[in-house]
Amino acid sequence: MKKVIVILAILVASCTTLKKDKFVNPIFYKTMHPISITAWKTKLTPTSYISQNDGKKITGNCILLENEQNYIKLKCEMQYPEKNYTKTEIIKYEISINMPPYLYNENEQEIIEYTLENETSEKFSSKIAFSVNTKE
Repeated sequence: MKKVIVILAILVASCTTLKKDKFVNPIFYKTMHPISITAWKTKLTPTSYISQNDGKKITGNCILLENEQNYIKLKCEMQYPEKNYTKTEIIKYEISINMPPYLYNENEQEIIEYTLENETSEKFSSKIAFSVNTKE
């Protein structure tokens, strides 16, 4: 009986570790292409953020705060080289549940980026729409 409990504890611990090391949903690894003109092409990993447009680039070192099938939440130390400063941001990326009319490709999925006030807040200061090609 003790062996079973130990094995279960190890499995639970390893699952928790894996959930923080990798996105549960691989769609969040896809390159996100902006739908609006205010956003830049963005690429995420559980520990990094890269956004670029016209030769300009914003990078961030991130900590994965929440990792679910339909959304992720990251805390990133963003580096803005053009303005020569860094800023900590809490960002949530959520898969849209409705198919917007501007996504005509059946392989596209809309992802919404929310910039949050803090780690526990669901209030946001900005909202940007991206599309990802799920067959990429």
